Amino acid sequence: MKRILVHLFVSVILIGTFLVGYALEQTAIAGPAAVEIRILSNPLGSLGYVASFGMADLINKNSPWLRATCAETKSTAVNARTLAEEPEKRKNTVIYCSVETLYPAVQGQAPYKKPYKSARIVSLLARMTGGFFTYDKNIKRLEDFAGKKVSIMARYSSPALISETILRYWGVWDRVKPAYLGWGAAKDALIDGTIDVMYLPGSWMGGTKYRLNPAATEAVEAKKDVYYINFPEKKFKKMLEETGFPITWTEIAPGTFPKQTEPLGIHLTALAWYADLEMDEKVVYEICRVMYENADKLGGYHGILKALTKENLSRTGTEADFHPGARRFFKEKGAKFGW
Repeated sequence: MKRILVHLFVSVILIGTFLVGYALEQTAIAGPAAVEIRILSNPLGSLGYVASFGMADLINKNSPWLRATCAETKSTAVNARTLAEEPEKRKNTVIYCSVETLYPAVQGQAPYKKPYKSARIVSLLARMTGGFFTYDKNIKRLEDFAGKKVSIMARYSSPALISETILRYWGVWDRVKPAYLGWGAAKDALIDGTIDVMYLPGSWMGGTKYRLNPAATEAVEAKKDVYYINFPEKKFKKMLEETGFPITWTEIAPGTFPKQTEPLGIHLTALAWYADLEMDEKVVYEICRVMYENADKLGGYHGILKALTKENLSRTGTEADFHPGARRFFKEKGAKFGW
């Protein structure tokens, strides 16, 4: 009887050892345990919405261990405030945002109660252009905005923050009547004559190609005469130097936009995906790997994303602005940082 019990005991030990070894072997083959992240996008149908759901799709199809879900949000400002005000979400949340939307957070300005400085870039999403246009031939310069009603998009949005910064520097903000309207409402208001000036939203399409968004295109085409407001290079760059506001200036050739007959100074900014420094470097590294290896598929989600390539996913900000996981990945690939 004792022998039977001994044999039974030994058999159990051997089987247990085999099963544990097999489980460990399968774990090694499968890779790390599944990790779940959440991506905060933008309103339904917007670039940020489509691109972020596309990112989640690519991750789920191409990563053996990372799983992503995507959520619609009201704005990039809401996304930034989520990381700033809900620290429990910082380890597993990626946000669609822009550097100028994060600027008030870094400075501790309204609507933030205290500075938030730990968001870092994961990957470039798009480069956007901006400026102003009008139907009024008497509005030729930013100084002429005094007393005028100007549409600058939603409060705390990227266009609103940029517009306020520019108009404050030009000394007319306190005399401007800001209209916080969405693209469609702004287009209708400009055509109807209930606003005087509309913020000019455009997208970088690669190289020296840019295009207006649909609402701006419709507004431009609605009237015979359209006047684009030029940003003078010297004063604009002086503003950037003195304020530290994180946008850049560029000049586009005549004909880049519809009915544009002269060179036009505009601003450029970058949209990107961001993660907090609390997110594991391995997770961010994996996100970058998936995006890099599938860069040629991004354009299938949205036409603007066709401008993204393996080589320019890191072409925004500075090396220090990137999350350590992203920085390590792109440096291993020999990628360059910055514009």
